[in-house]
Amino acid sequence: MPNFLLKRGKKEKLIVEVSATGMRAVQMIRDENVPKVVNAFCQSWPHRLILSEDEFAGRLEKVVQELSLVFPPKQHSVVFCCTDATNMERIVQGPVIEDEEELEEWLLQKKVMPSQDDYISDFSVMGDSLSEFKKSQDILVRSVSKKVAQVAMDALEEGGYELEALEYPSNVLNSLHGLWFPDSGQEHEIMFHIGPEISVMAFYLNGVPRFSHVLNFSLMSYLDHLIEKAGMEPEMARKFILEGILPVLYDGAPNPIDEESIQPIRNDFQWLVAEIQRVSSYYYCRVLEWQGIRANRVLCSGLEAYSPGFQQVLRDQLQTSVDAFSLMESVGASEDIAARLGMDQWGSVILWATGLGTRYMDE
Repeated sequence: MPNFLLKRGKKEKLIVEVSATGMRAVQMIRDENVPKVVNAFCQSWPHRLILSEDEFAGRLEKVVQELSLVFPPKQHSVVFCCTDATNMERIVQGPVIEDEEELEEWLLQKKVMPSQDDYISDFSVMGDSLSEFKKSQDILVRSVSKKVAQVAMDALEEGGYELEALEYPSNVLNSLHGLWFPDSGQEHEIMFHIGPEISVMAFYLNGVPRFSHVLNFSLMSYLDHLIEKAGMEPEMARKFILEGILPVLYDGAPNPIDEESIQPIRNDFQWLVAEIQRVSSYYYCRVLEWQGIRANRVLCSGLEAYSPGFQQVLRDQLQTSVDAFSLMESVGASEDIAARLGMDQWGSVILWATGLGTRYMDE
């Protein structure tokens, strides 16, 4: 089977995800054009570890050393994605500028891109704006705070890894959509994802990415609340976040904590549902300018894929069909690798790895 990566003789590519809660690395192959997980490394940070940048950098140095025992740096280069909650996206309608440097200068001048001292950013032209009255293009700006991303990239490079690229979560969903649903026959689709630290909506028109948005919603932000207010041990709190919150809120599962402790989480999910509607309305109004039909379906790829109740909320809110897409069932992870992933298989590690891997697959 061919390597899932570079031309023969070059390094194998390793997909590395770093967040405020840990580092995960996955290596894959392409088996009859389908990605398959062949090896994985997961290391969570102790709770409340990241009190300072120096402490975080010191912990990363040790974890990169452990990573090198599984994936030797001389044999692997890295595609990196930082999935902490500082990720953000902003779409703007700007002049049609083909030169990338000139376009970046315009974005910086208009302050569409955040401060380069604090954020790492890139941009993607989504296509000509649909307005019949002005000549413009839709530009999606993606950013992530340097607080986690830059420190992580420095640690990987100091550990001997060649950094191939920094990627963003919306690119992950775009790659997955292109791999698994290239001929869906649906004119208009939405990919939705609730992850431990980041939640994303991505919109596709005739199979082409048209808009995406990072929702300001992080499940891991509940760690302190569950530990301090509900009296949970840190690992049990993490397990409840990954496996328990959605079933308790939407599927009638028994609630292991008192109602007073879970009420703030209920309130935040009510906000999330309202935000989903707001983002959808913005897309139809601002991006499509009322010229596109409503979505034919929503594809759930995150923790919500395991919650029929939340999927029903999406059906009611977006007035369209909703399908669940389980990557763990699609990428052929062995029992050994699934055990190594542990609770991370309930999160996003497989999603990020598969999506980013497909962007660097040999033709």
